[in-house]
Amino acid sequence: MFSLVAYFISFSIGYLCLRLIRDYSQVNHRNNDSFMHIIISLPIGLGISSFISFYSIIFFHRVHKSVFLLFNLAVFIILLFVNRRRKVMNRCIDTSFISKNGVLIGIVSLILFFVFVKMLPLFVKYPYGFWDALSTWNLRPRFLLVSDNWTRAFSSLMWASDYPLHLPLTILWGWLLEGGDSVIAPIALAIIYTFLIVGLLYYSLNRYYGNSASTLMTLFLVFTPSFLDVVIMQYADIVLSCYNFYGGVCCYFALKEKRLDYMVFAQAALGVAIFTKKEGLLFFIFLNIFMLCYLLWHDKRFLRRIWPTLLIPLFSILTLMIFRNIIAPPQEMFFKGSIPWALFLKKTQEFFGFIVPAIFQARQWSL
Repeated sequence: MFSLVAYFISFSIGYLCLRLIRDYSQVNHRNNDSFMHIIISLPIGLGISSFISFYSIIFFHRVHKSVFLLFNLAVFIILLFVNRRRKVMNRCIDTSFISKNGVLIGIVSLILFFVFVKMLPLFVKYPYGFWDALSTWNLRPRFLLVSDNWTRAFSSLMWASDYPLHLPLTILWGWLLEGGDSVIAPIALAIIYTFLIVGLLYYSLNRYYGNSASTLMTLFLVFTPSFLDVVIMQYADIVLSCYNFYGGVCCYFALKEKRLDYMVFAQAALGVAIFTKKEGLLFFIFLNIFMLCYLLWHDKRFLRRIWPTLLIPLFSILTLMIFRNIIAPPQEMFFKGSIPWALFLKKTQEFFGFIVPAIFQARQWSL
């Protein structure tokens, strides 16, 4: 269970970091800003810890438990000191949302608890997930943990050896405090990212459309069998979906409410998505192209305010370049060489032809 302590440290780092970014002059308690802040803190904090882990390995040439822990605690202490210097620690969190919506929050919490109890036997049956988790996401941190040469974790003989490292490093961060590899860390992360998606869906819809719409859509997502299947498999897709979802939602909040702080949150989430899977870079590109086109047409003034936030994911891109070009052997994800335009269109058509049946016809609509 000590892996949960590691993830709590990451949450604290994310929370303190976002308190420095948050624009308190525009906080609207009716829009549940305080709860949005808390929900966003954990994924951002886990992302920061994974970057700390990566550069710790680069600088010290191997995994050191003491170094990982020391660097994370050092970042936490620095952020705590800066928060106190800037006098933002005394900013209170509005808790009226709980008292006003206690019944609905209780219902959602009971649903999540029921889902957890339903998934628990499957986690016992498949403690290390399905094939991708066994061959990549849970195997790579094991190499990093026990091998005398940490670069063996990226051997060309391994499956997807050049995949980004956010999820393996986050699992490793939990294992270091556990004292060895354990099923708790990957299972805990699968549950954490699932609940983060569900929590953001509920609170983001509640922000504009009220309790009925947020509860209905939350139930719709929770009772989708294919969504729960991905959780059991422990694939990185649930992690990537979480960061893409957070990036998209925060970007929408920023555009709708002209909030610079939410644009920073969005770009930070997209930056972690880039370090999670290659598809994260594609989502980052497409979302920002769409956003820039929208602002060029509708609000050039706000565009001049937010354009520096586009530089935030460059740190992730730089990290990915270091990983791909210096450490990992180059690979192609789907094809070798260029893809003919006709083949690209065919694959795109097959993808969209698959996604609807995968969601609405997967097994049966029940838990």
